[in-house]
Amino acid sequence: MKLGTYDKCLSSFPRVEFAVSAYEVVVDLDPNADGYFASHSQCCRVSGVLNMNSNTVGISYWVKIPGSSTNPFAPDNSSATFLKKDTILVCVNSPMQLDFSAVDQDKDSLVYSFAPGYIGAGPPPNQLPLQSDAPPYTTVSYFGGFSFNQPFGNNSAQINSKTGIVTGRSPAVTGIYLLAVRVEEYRNGIKISEHQKEFQVKVENCSIAAAELKPQYISCDGFTLTFENESTSPSINGYLWNFGDGATSVSTLPTPTHTYKDTGTYVLKLLVTSTGGCQDSTTSIVKVYPTFKTDFSVTGSCVLNNYTFKDLTASKYGIVNSWRWNFGDAGSNADSATTKDTVWKYSGAQNATVTLISTNNKGCSDTLTKQIAILDKPQINLPFKDTLICSNDTLPLKAIISSTATISWTPNNTANKLRITGTNTANPIAFPNDSTKYYVTVNDNGCNATDSVMVNVLQFIKVDLKTDSTICRGDSFALAPTSFALSYLWRSSSGDVVDPVKNPIVKPLSNTEYFVTANLGQCQDKDSILIKVVATPAVTATPDTTLCFGATLPLQASISASKFTWSPTSSLTGFNSLRPVAKPVNSTNYVIAVSDTLGCPKIVTDTIRVTVVPRIIPNAGNDTIAVIGKPMQLGASGGLSYLWTPSTFLNNPLIANPIFMGAAGTDSVVYTVRVFTQAGCYAEDNVTVTIFNGISNIWVPSGFTPNKDGKNDILRPITKGIKQLIHFNVFNRWGQIIYTTNRIGEGWDGTYKNELQPNGAYVYEAVGIDYADKKVYTKGTSVIIR
Repeated sequence: MKLGTYDKCLSSFPRVEFAVSAYEVVVDLDPNADGYFASHSQCCRVSGVLNMNSNTVGISYWVKIPGSSTNPFAPDNSSATFLKKDTILVCVNSPMQLDFSAVDQDKDSLVYSFAPGYIGAGPPPNQLPLQSDAPPYTTVSYFGGFSFNQPFGNNSAQINSKTGIVTGRSPAVTGIYLLAVRVEEYRNGIKISEHQKEFQVKVENCSIAAAELKPQYISCDGFTLTFENESTSPSINGYLWNFGDGATSVSTLPTPTHTYKDTGTYVLKLLVTSTGGCQDSTTSIVKVYPTFKTDFSVTGSCVLNNYTFKDLTASKYGIVNSWRWNFGDAGSNADSATTKDTVWKYSGAQNATVTLISTNNKGCSDTLTKQIAILDKPQINLPFKDTLICSNDTLPLKAIISSTATISWTPNNTANKLRITGTNTANPIAFPNDSTKYYVTVNDNGCNATDSVMVNVLQFIKVDLKTDSTICRGDSFALAPTSFALSYLWRSSSGDVVDPVKNPIVKPLSNTEYFVTANLGQCQDKDSILIKVVATPAVTATPDTTLCFGATLPLQASISASKFTWSPTSSLTGFNSLRPVAKPVNSTNYVIAVSDTLGCPKIVTDTIRVTVVPRIIPNAGNDTIAVIGKPMQLGASGGLSYLWTPSTFLNNPLIANPIFMGAAGTDSVVYTVRVFTQAGCYAEDNVTVTIFNGISNIWVPSGFTPNKDGKNDILRPITKGIKQLIHFNVFNRWGQIIYTTNRIGEGWDGTYKNELQPNGAYVYEAVGIDYADKKVYTKGTSVIIR
């Protein structure tokens, strides 16, 4: 079977073809009570199925023919027959609709559901069934997050139990997936038969230029929504949105954002156009009902009593119509409720995460989560737990507790029992003669808790500002009195205002005396301190500069201090003075640090950055030979500008590559080139130019003594005016070449193949090219003498 008609909105047209085989046999069966199973098992399945292991198991087909014990209408019944609508195309990650409907000639009621596949014969060579032909049959194993009722994973496929139509979204990965559907047959409310169909769905790499929207869009927190086409087809190139709130309320963007002017329910329309001109449209519902927010309150005393939860959800539009509570009780699996307000008794003290999900009749939904401390006893919040008072003072005590709780205060000694009023209130007044601990006890619906406040009573107080101090001008100073006082009043000799705290920060500009009055209730003491202000050391160094490599630089600094140091000192001479001389190899930061001995401990620094120009590597080139009458170019490198001296015979002494012209009567010239950098630094190099006067020759000594005494050990040609040695060959008495070279300066050491050659005469031959490009030839004999 082959798919002949394709949707014109497809991005591509994969080939869809199925091979269909029919096996028919006629068997006469006697009616009985148990009925029959007709089954067929075979090997093998299509390999590479993505939601089950199809490579090692076959397949079994079966149908149940019920007997009279389960079908009171037997044998008068025909099984439902699936329609053959298998030549379908399923595109990857796209909306799909698969028809698994069946017909029944008896007009019985049919109910559809997903079903598992069944294994059959094993792989070759045996191909034997892995189970008997008798039911029950063994189902295949699914993997990778798939199952028979989620054949495409993630609840992406659903089946209509009345029609057998499978809808949803196809998988996001191309390949083959096993899908099985069971149809059950009912007559007069009694199930009388069932039948099953397996199908390997092939998901192709294609897409449909479709308009696809969510069933509805709801905004419960504003008027602005963003929309997008749920179809991911790349062939869509045109969009037309109509937001449903006016004729001009349209957009051609792929993902438009629209702000509705008012609340209400609107019809959203989308028309898409593909690159081939195919169009598709769809609609959806948009509900705009903002100002919906979930909230709730929690009250409770301790784990012994119920905690009360009250819904505070705000819904400006619509009526709150559902609540789903989760009380987060770690010791219970039934800690939930669906009423508006509710109570819950926790299994133990804990930090519970309470969640409320509420909705309204407009479709809005919101979630709120709160962390609630479930206490084993009531909370007592004390602003202070340890304090001081003077012996003549009174002290208001305070406890913050639940409004439903009762409270009582008790001193730890009977002498002060009468020196407290309001013992059954949260704010009693205490006036003890000596240090006393007050116990506070709270009872909240049977939950009890106890805490305490220690009141230390002093007969007098002292305040001590310690000795006078010295600071640097411009610095701040923290006044730090030692005292048990609880309030402080300050004044200064300069008239500056000082904060009335225990440790105020001051910044005097000159010598200033500070006075403090310290109080603990009616107990009081006074003290003062003189803060001396001295100047901060100062230093100014010469500006940053640039220095040539190898040069020296005098540094200089002026100071207002009694001590100074330079660093680093490794490249400084005279670093114990304010004018040292620097000779750095690399770029260096020279830091001068000054300090004073007059009471300001600060160290002040200044820095001179000396940037060293990298060392210049001048190169005038190798010594060379020039031929009279033939211009020769010199070449220097290493800088930006050049100066050649002497300028004799040069066409331009101020460039890197001047032309040497030469002159008769001159044997050689030594040139010095000075190479400059952009910073003006320079270095020099020399080159010798020997002038070739037209006389060239090759001489070879008539004898040599290769005895390794360092004297006359090598037989080498001596050249004059030769620019290239073609070869220098040495022959033995049989005319065999026993040494050869083409490098000027190399020669024969009197050996052949690492063996010493005997004393005697040897023939040599030398050929070279002089600077006039003429060939020079010489031949003769030389004697080895050992």
